[in-house]
Amino acid sequence: MSNKELVKDHPLGVVKEIKDNRVTVIFRRSSACGKCEACGLLKETGEMFLEFDYEEQVEKGEAVGVYVDEKFFLLSAFLLYGIPLVMLLAGIGISSIFFNDGYGQLLAALIGFTLCVGTYFVLKRYDGYFEKIKKKYMKYTKI
Repeated sequence: MSNKELVKDHPLGVVKEIKDNRVTVIFRRSSACGKCEACGLLKETGEMFLEFDYEEQVEKGEAVGVYVDEKFFLLSAFLLYGIPLVMLLAGIGISSIFFNDGYGQLLAALIGFTLCVGTYFVLKRYDGYFEKIKKKYMKYTKI
């Protein structure tokens, strides 16, 4: 597969910086992109940035294509949105069974919210592991 075929349906970016064996690529957020800002959205300019290991010879200001494996993208979305949602609903549901007095609903909501937030702390703890596997599934390539 040629580089042009690889980036045909993927965002085009510009190499912003090469520092410490890392390449920073900036590209515009598309209208289909959500507003979670997990990718490093620069609010003032509507641009996003991603960092990659310096593997392919590029220069500052050069156009590159950014490729994210679909399975990795779906796994990331599930980890960031699906698991916390399941924990929130499970916390509310299970707590509602045990606490059905006057403040039962409030307590169930607080427990569900606590489990949801706790999930993010657990995921943050494994951030280093996700950074390692990200290298395998996210690439930039010269155009």
